[in-house]
Amino acid sequence: MCSSDIGRRKGVVRYLAELTESQSLVEGWLPLVGTIFLFILGCNWIGALVPWSLLELPPSSGELSAPTNDINLTACLALITSHATFYTGFSEFGWVYPMKYFRPVAYLVPLNLLEEFSKPLSLSFRLLGNTWPTSLLWAYSTVSCRLPSRSQSSCWVCSRVVSRP
Repeated sequence: MCSSDIGRRKGVVRYLAELTESQSLVEGWLPLVGTIFLFILGCNWIGALVPWSLLELPPSSGELSAPTNDINLTACLALITSHATFYTGFSEFGWVYPMKYFRPVAYLVPLNLLEEFSKPLSLSFRLLGNTWPTSLLWAYSTVSCRLPSRSQSSCWVCSRVVSRP
């Protein structure tokens, strides 16, 4: 790694740190948000660039796919985010933090609580919904390469036609 790459990376981190410091409510969130961002970015790139359906596994081993193509991982990331916001709310505001559920009026407390508990579910399905079509596209393209027609074998991904005798 050359020194210009290190300097560029330090500049990006310094820029992000200054950006979060300029916002009053996001101070101190850079490590968590940056880590989750880089993790999801890496998982999505692994899922988009590696044709997992081409790799053959023994039948009892299961199936390979992108890490973010699993509802368990997306739900875990959503729960981490929700717990981080709850912890920060309680640590900064103390026992006044739960009073936010009584706003705008007290009889909406059940709906406000339902909203807080449904956020992780919504976040996990949104992340899964954004990554799942990529794996479906790869699976469809590899299946279309493997299944020849009767008269000729055509692969629209490779754009070549092989005629059969």
